[in-house]
Amino acid sequence: MSRPATPAGLARLRWAPLLLLNLVFWGLFQMRNARLQTYAACPDPAQCPVLPDGSLQGYSGEQLAGFMQSLGASGRLFYAFSELSLDLLYPLVYGALLAAVLCRLVACADRRFWLAPILLGMLFDWLENALLATIALALHLLPQLAGLASVATQAKFLCLGGVLATLVWGIFRRVR
Repeated sequence: MSRPATPAGLARLRWAPLLLLNLVFWGLFQMRNARLQTYAACPDPAQCPVLPDGSLQGYSGEQLAGFMQSLGASGRLFYAFSELSLDLLYPLVYGALLAAVLCRLVACADRRFWLAPILLGMLFDWLENALLATIALALHLLPQLAGLASVATQAKFLCLGGVLATLVWGIFRRVR
């Protein structure tokens, strides 16, 4: 059964809520990061430890330990809470937006093939969030979990990088 055709203007409006929701989450992450800086007693953002879940190249156990220790106990609790709430929902939001854009740009018979990297990126993101929250709440587990958390972070960015490359390819195909 096929879907009824929608006017092009209405189809464009379906993107607006997803884009707006992504911008809202971006703002919430900016507020979270600013609060984490206060826990780390870091007035100059350039000197603050890098957030592990935003590190494209991953991180070592020593870097992760330095970040966690700089937050103190209450900062680690706040970080774990943000990983298990805000950062648990965000993969759904960016995944929906990427899937909507990708399905619009890449017209193929089997879209599941194109959506797999988005879903994998989301799964790696959730794994990373769970591991980082666990480490923040139970610092003694850092030596056992730091390497796996770093690999999950790198895998997330690898999958999402592949999605972005596919989006660029889809845009290029459309323009040509």
